[in-house]
Amino acid sequence: MKKELTPETELRHSQTTELGFAIKELGDGVSSRYVLDALRHSRNAQHYITEFISNVVPTPNLNAVEADHSSCLHTYMRKGMDSPLGNILWSLINEGRGKAIWYAFVRGIAVIDYNAKKTYQFGIASAEEERHNGHDTSDDLFMLNALRMWEDDFPDAWEWIGGGK
Repeated sequence: MKKELTPETELRHSQTTELGFAIKELGDGVSSRYVLDALRHSRNAQHYITEFISNVVPTPNLNAVEADHSSCLHTYMRKGMDSPLGNILWSLINEGRGKAIWYAFVRGIAVIDYNAKKTYQFGIASAEEERHNGHDTSDDLFMLNALRMWEDDFPDAWEWIGGGK
């Protein structure tokens, strides 16, 4: 687990490198002659900034049960959800975006193993608490809102992974 962030936390060389690449990409984007080049450089800069944030902000480790739930739900999103929401959730998790919110949700559903509705509500409450603990980037909020939209379909996923048994 990453160390707690304090105002005195020092940057490591690899972290400053990511920020340097982001600044370089933004500079290249500003000096681009064509809009598509500027857009490409902006996206590359955004990628480096996202990498920096995900490498610095502490995220918890999952225990075996939580990791199993996470893996099964991720597989369900890929194979069992034929909807845009499934694609959004799967992509966010696959790209490591909103990871702290996803982990909080998974930890929440692993703790309480009741019916799908109560389990889902507990998972969302855990994710909300994580958001209030400082994980409030746009990726985190996007993940939280996608999880909120999953409420009606969550019982199918819960049954598919064998939850509540």
